[in-house]
Amino acid sequence: MKNLILILAIVSCIAAQGCKKSSSSTDTTIYRGVVIVSVCGSIAVQTVGPNYLGETSWVNGNNPDKPVLRHVFRVQNSCQFLSSEVRDTFNFRVIPAVQTMQNCVLCNMVGAVPQTAYAIEVIK
Repeated sequence: MKNLILILAIVSCIAAQGCKKSSSSTDTTIYRGVVIVSVCGSIAVQTVGPNYLGETSWVNGNNPDKPVLRHVFRVQNSCQFLSSEVRDTFNFRVIPAVQTMQNCVLCNMVGAVPQTAYAIEVIK
């Protein structure tokens, strides 16, 4: 019985930690990014500083001759960015994914994008 109570106490502690807001939900850092891939809802952004986030080493596609890109990520809430074109530059901040709503039609064509993804909000 004591073991069961101990296990329940540990599970409760772990569950309570999972309910806390992550630090990214209160992140107010402003980033500057440039669109490097924009194919039918598959959008990748490279941060250009002075603040950086994303994968530190990514190659667009399976071609080893392409350059290694740094500080790149996939836009998680791509419906906001369907009109974005490659080389568009903008300021943004990371927002919690629960605040994003994908309410648009996307095609089945998929572009090569990084696995790391963030929901972002453009700062005008």
